[in-house]
Amino acid sequence: MRKIVLAGTSSDVGKITITIGLLKALTMKGLNVNAFKSGPDYIDPMFHSFVTHQKSINLDLYLMGETGVRHAFNKHSNGDISVVEGVMGLYDGVSKNGKEVSSTALLAKTIDAPVILIIDGSGVSTSAAAQVLGFDQFDKALDIAGVIVNKVHGERHYKLIKEPIEKFTGIKCLGYLSKNDEIALESQHLGLIPSEEVHALSRKIEILGKSIMKSVDLDALVALSERNAQEISNHYYEKISEKNYRLGIAKDKAFNFYYQDNLDYFNDQGIELVEFSPLKSECLPANIDGIYLGGGFPEKFAKKLSDNKKLIEAIKNYADQGGMIYGECGGLMYLSKGIIDFDGKKYPMTGILDIEVEMTNRLQHFGYVEVKNKSIAFRAHEFHRSKVINKNNKTTYKINKFSNPKEIWRGGYTYKNVLAGYPHVHFYSNFEFANLLINRIKQSKEV
Repeated sequence: MRKIVLAGTSSDVGKITITIGLLKALTMKGLNVNAFKSGPDYIDPMFHSFVTHQKSINLDLYLMGETGVRHAFNKHSNGDISVVEGVMGLYDGVSKNGKEVSSTALLAKTIDAPVILIIDGSGVSTSAAAQVLGFDQFDKALDIAGVIVNKVHGERHYKLIKEPIEKFTGIKCLGYLSKNDEIALESQHLGLIPSEEVHALSRKIEILGKSIMKSVDLDALVALSERNAQEISNHYYEKISEKNYRLGIAKDKAFNFYYQDNLDYFNDQGIELVEFSPLKSECLPANIDGIYLGGGFPEKFAKKLSDNKKLIEAIKNYADQGGMIYGECGGLMYLSKGIIDFDGKKYPMTGILDIEVEMTNRLQHFGYVEVKNKSIAFRAHEFHRSKVINKNNKTTYKINKFSNPKEIWRGGYTYKNVLAGYPHVHFYSNFEFANLLINRIKQSKEV
């Protein structure tokens, strides 16, 4: 199995730019590329998928555990080469009781993959060698196989960096990427904007791919990716559902944050996923046994969501009749009585939950959490700039920050067979939670 992990010395060295460029260049070489993202991020994988034309997969040691990560990586590594984009700096992550649980370095060791270290070449030459040497010596068990230098002024500048790195560290420099405003990726309040909204994205990716092909030794990179082999494992979880069900899933610009392995789990349990758009659909899909409202950016499309009265009424009636609905973050916001935007204007939503949601100028909760829902405990991730106000619903989640168990808050709202909360859940964190949703689907079918 060919595999590499692309890791940065920090979060701002341009990992996503280098990753997108490499994915494009490798596909231009005719390789079938599988892309992965370290951590819980939904948006970088959208860029990956835009380039490779197949789903990019999250690998999150905190949410999925080592066994889950290995399973997902093996399951989805069915092409010519697997490319994993890291998160933050190589050794950055969360820890508890002195044990590190989520860094890119730990992920690389978990899947036994060589690391390509991305460094910022701005304003340095020989000093870059000291930086690479420090990263290499920090963990002798980690295989840092190569270096790519970003943000250089050209080939002459690159050579001033390359020669000392190779002389003092023995690690091969694979190439560079020059500064280029044409390939800059814009940002918004929740990070990089979704791929479908980037202006002239195809053109930018084309420029990136050609630049990488010109200035990075792709043959050497592919050779390094062959360092370690790994057997494929196909069995991880049991089938609990013997009947076929239909689950309506919200998919459009407002709702698009879903872990692919969660969707695969539903499929493997005999549940057919039927897409609909809260922005455009006037009715729910026919003969569905449940609704899945994922995360996204409902606040950006609040007026259009609110104006789609026919679908709002259909979803409200479905909930009133005992239909199963599960909402995460953006889904929770849509299930509320209304979203109050950054300007203080309120847009009515489905009103299924007796709460309102207000956008704020700062993050309300950010990071890994531990959640208890009655007898089920699972790990999750929160990242949102909205908060629940005017809440008359009782809560069902007890939530604490993973890195600080004493920081506790309540969440998770219910109405009949409806469950919604801010935490984003990866089913590999606890299949009991996934099976709870499936049992709710069964109950919905029986109503």
